[in-house]
Amino acid sequence: TEQVLSLSYSKIFTENSSISISYQSENHAKKYYFPYYFTSLPSVTNQNPEINGKTFLWSNPSVNTASVLYDREFKDHTILAGIDYIDQSYESLNILSEDGAILIRSIFDVDKIKQMNDISFFILDNYRINASQEIDLGFRVNYNSKYNTTASPSLSFKTPINNYLYRVNFSQSYRSPSLKELYYSFGDHPGGFPIIGNSDLSPSSSDYYSLSVESLKRKNNSLEIYFNDVSNMIANRFEDLSEDIPTIVYRYHNYKSVQLYGLNLNTQFSPSRKMQIKSTYSFTNANSQYDDILDGISAHSINLELKYKFN
Repeated sequence: TEQVLSLSYSKIFTENSSISISYQSENHAKKYYFPYYFTSLPSVTNQNPEINGKTFLWSNPSVNTASVLYDREFKDHTILAGIDYIDQSYESLNILSEDGAILIRSIFDVDKIKQMNDISFFILDNYRINASQEIDLGFRVNYNSKYNTTASPSLSFKTPINNYLYRVNFSQSYRSPSLKELYYSFGDHPGGFPIIGNSDLSPSSSDYYSLSVESLKRKNNSLEIYFNDVSNMIANRFEDLSEDIPTIVYRYHNYKSVQLYGLNLNTQFSPSRKMQIKSTYSFTNANSQYDDILDGISAHSINLELKYKFN
């Protein structure tokens, strides 16, 4: 079962300032029902036993998020400041038979609740140098209850040249491992291999650089080239459970140094008044000592959208 609650509030103080507040709570409960829990299972000698079952809660992950955003415009600046808060909890229980045998094991192997929270403060200044040129300067401070406090700056500059809008961007980002990535243990995964968390994971950080060109004459026509230098990238890989246990598991892992690079090309054109075609092409590649870093990621992808008006 899934329960989602969302609340939001916004208020405009003046023409130049406003505030918005949002809150969301997500609760997912996975349960198992055993129809013959208090009776014997069907057999050759007892083909129609009485159904006398019981429902058990097996896992209950929940995420609560809240944010406050305040913006104010004055002279050549638009300031956006805010707070983001994320609270995670994950409860998982062993399901036992009446005689104490484990029917379904907790993803943590034992009955346990894991909790973690993040809070971040950020500010962004959009400075209009003149009628056509802008600079965005941002700064974010993030605190995680398990890891250290970090600071992440960002900077971008855009300017028009000969009917094209050029944008240069640099930003740093930081991501803490999730509870699932840290503690998950699902030996009976239906894919045929156990999925195992890694409590020794470190947070991931990255330096992102990009250059984009957007046509000012043709709507939704742009090209972006990017380079992302990632430290301690968090991803899954197949490996032995341990040196003594050669069982293959799918475990979360830190890839110490990964350089991702690629491009995104967006085009839109109309062959006729009634027809419109949009396309997005993406190329992704990586430099890394790990051969499996791009498993599950397509080097080339394309998405086409066709719209036609019959009237």
